[in-house]
Amino acid sequence: QSFFKGLVESFEQMKQSLKEQITNELRCDYDKKIRNLEQSISNSCNTNMLRLINQLNDCKYHLEEYFDEEEKAMLISNTTYNNVLSVLTQCNDFSLNDWTIEPDTNGTVLLVSDNGDSVINIGESKYSFSITLNAKETKQNAQKFDAKGVVELLNRYHYAIV
Repeated sequence: QSFFKGLVESFEQMKQSLKEQITNELRCDYDKKIRNLEQSISNSCNTNMLRLINQLNDCKYHLEEYFDEEEKAMLISNTTYNNVLSVLTQCNDFSLNDWTIEPDTNGTVLLVSDNGDSVINIGESKYSFSITLNAKETKQNAQKFDAKGVVELLNRYHYAIV
């Protein structure tokens, strides 16, 4: 009897060990699949942000491609670059869908709507805008830069035209 009891205990230990091993393998496979899914969702959801960051980098590092030789364009400062970057990273990706980024000769960065009816101008310490929604134009002269304020503008524009 003790032989069978030992055999049953040994069998139960092997069974438990095998169960733990299978559970760990399944958990690792599950975790890997979840990470891959999260990465693909992240990649697809930020396509507009990444597109605009690429445009921003082009403006900062290849400014000469935007202006004629006789135009004296100021370089985009690191502060202006970081201001625009903070807007892009705080904004929901759908709200960035209808915009492109261009440099201005004065060293500021323009967010221009795809249909050209609206523009947001971001500088080192201030921003201004001219937004047209439903045939009504709203303008704001330069005011203290506030990333959340610009994000709100982009969101309002997006949800008004959708």
